[in-house]
Amino acid sequence: MSLKSLSSRLAPWIGGGVTLLICLAGVLLIESFENERYHHEVRANVVQELGLIRSRAESAVNARMSLTIALRAFVSSDPSVASDPERFGRLGATMISATPGIRNIALSRGTTICNVWPYEPNKEALGVDLLEIPHQREAIEHVMSTKDPVLAGPLELIQGGGKAFINRAAIFTPDPDNPEKGEKYWGIAAIVIDGQTLLDEVLQAAPKSLEIAIRGKDGMGAEGEYFYGNAGIEQREPICQSISLLGGSWQILAAPMHGWQAHSPYVYSIRILGGIGSILIALTLGCLITANIRSRDAKLVAEDASRAKTQFLGRMSHEIRTPLTAISGFTEELRNVVKSEDALEHIEVIERNSDHLMLIVNDILDVTQIESRKMKINHTRFDLISLINDVVALYKPQAERNGVEFRAVIADDVPRQILSDPVRIRQVLMNLVGNAIKFTNEGHVEIAVKSRSLDLAMSEIEFAVRDTGIGISSKVLPDIFEPFVQEDASTSRRFGGTGLGLVICRSLCRCLGGDVSVKSEIQKGSEFIATIRAEVRPERALAEDTSRSRRSSTEKALAGRKILLAEDGIDNQRLIQFILEKAGAEMVVVENGEEALEMMNSREGATVDLILMDMQMPIVDGYTATRRLREQQHILPIIALTAHVFPGEIERCLKAGCDVYMPKPIDRRALIEKIREMIGNAAQGIAGGSMRDQPSWHRVRNNNIRMDRHG
Repeated sequence: MSLKSLSSRLAPWIGGGVTLLICLAGVLLIESFENERYHHEVRANVVQELGLIRSRAESAVNARMSLTIALRAFVSSDPSVASDPERFGRLGATMISATPGIRNIALSRGTTICNVWPYEPNKEALGVDLLEIPHQREAIEHVMSTKDPVLAGPLELIQGGGKAFINRAAIFTPDPDNPEKGEKYWGIAAIVIDGQTLLDEVLQAAPKSLEIAIRGKDGMGAEGEYFYGNAGIEQREPICQSISLLGGSWQILAAPMHGWQAHSPYVYSIRILGGIGSILIALTLGCLITANIRSRDAKLVAEDASRAKTQFLGRMSHEIRTPLTAISGFTEELRNVVKSEDALEHIEVIERNSDHLMLIVNDILDVTQIESRKMKINHTRFDLISLINDVVALYKPQAERNGVEFRAVIADDVPRQILSDPVRIRQVLMNLVGNAIKFTNEGHVEIAVKSRSLDLAMSEIEFAVRDTGIGISSKVLPDIFEPFVQEDASTSRRFGGTGLGLVICRSLCRCLGGDVSVKSEIQKGSEFIATIRAEVRPERALAEDTSRSRRSSTEKALAGRKILLAEDGIDNQRLIQFILEKAGAEMVVVENGEEALEMMNSREGATVDLILMDMQMPIVDGYTATRRLREQQHILPIIALTAHVFPGEIERCLKAGCDVYMPKPIDRRALIEKIREMIGNAAQGIAGGSMRDQPSWHRVRNNNIRMDRHG
């Protein structure tokens, strides 16, 4: 298994695995964020709950402690109530019934208990001197020294048992013997609050998930002992809040039962959903990578197939065009020497079939270039009216032989000079007109041309080719612009053709900014409308084409010129040698690039004026030979001869160092004119094309002009 195949197989797994790891890392990150959010939420909830507990504690304790202050005020204003058990009992009963959790109310004269309610359960306390109780002495002395109420406890009660809080307040009465001091110590008012009842009221709504502890025995706040909960809560980073009381303060502490680092309840959902989502994303990405690899492989296969097809067609083009060069050339020569009418008729058959075969090859190559998007459009300024007239003149004899009237109707607003590709426009018109005449047995064929201005510089030009021929059926009409589509098999047998012409026409028109459409009826005729967009140029006299006058006679046009022909095909050697020797040239013929290099590096090579280089030769091909000649500073003109007509091949010829390119089959007049032009330019130090676009060997000619041996 190749490394590329192995990487293609592993890529989905690697991509999916990496994606899975990234997604899982994202899930862990989300889980971390959720836990952090949850911890903040728990802390906020604890603070909120502590606030509620503190409020209930302050309300409950202070409400009961306010009874002590009220009792003190009552006795301070009327001390006689202390000696009247009945009045004191009513007062105590009222206070106890109004406020739950009050175990008893007592009055002490000085420090000795003188009255208590309820009386029966607590009567044994009467007459007890509070200062004689060791663990309460300090508290009693503190009460006597201040006017503020003092909270004590929780304490273990002797009467009734259980724990309770005692709130005491010193009672002062007016002192008539010492008006300056104003009042004197009378005794102590005390209220005993049941500890369990008070704590239940304070903590009744506290959540079970909180661990709570309270410290501040005897109202000492944070300095006091714990009287509720576990002192070990301090190790769990609790939240603390202070409870302000009339007789001191407490401190309440709270922490989550499961600790601050407990996981959010949503974590497990995040893990499950995140894991499933991560797997799905990884699988999806793996599938996408697989699909992408398959698409890429399919694209590469298609590109390889297209490349192979292009190479095959290029090779076939070369193999077909090469013998066609010999067939066409020698057929033309035979026409000049054969006088028999039968023989001339046979020559016409050969020429007609050669031309037809060449058209088929050209159509196939055009479709291939269109499919591979290598079709090139060359915009140039030309005379549109003259081009239309040339097409009419070309097809008029064929129309007359078919008994069909052929005419062109050109609107007055059609611009004469435009900027577009005349070769492609001519190809479109020739295809449409050729089809119209071929499928019309009587009536007429017409080219109607009109123009529509798009803006100041651009116009849309419409060519409508109408005929009165056999027409096209409605079932075929929608697919008429598909490759190889014809009416039926009998159409191909009767009229010939490959079914590629209309495909090429539509593609060319679209390349030129327009399109092709069709309307047709069986036995009534067809109308093909081709449109292009072109830049309109102001009319001015075009440079006179002197080539025609030059072509009038090519006899001895190359007299005194020595030409090296590198060509491996025997028939093409004989044909080109015959044509050029007839034009007066001295020919040297070699069969491959190696022999051409040997010839040019010999003494005889200095007398050669121009090289005709076939690019497809054995041993050393034309590309390599041309490149080596340029590297050896041979600056004479080199014309590439090849049957390859793809743009890439043409560029390859020029890049190798050829000056110009001429396709096979060879037009003898064009070949002779091009040779004469190139030799003349070389003598004057002019390169074959734009100096800016030419290789470096062209740019040395102006400084190193090789003198013609004939002066």
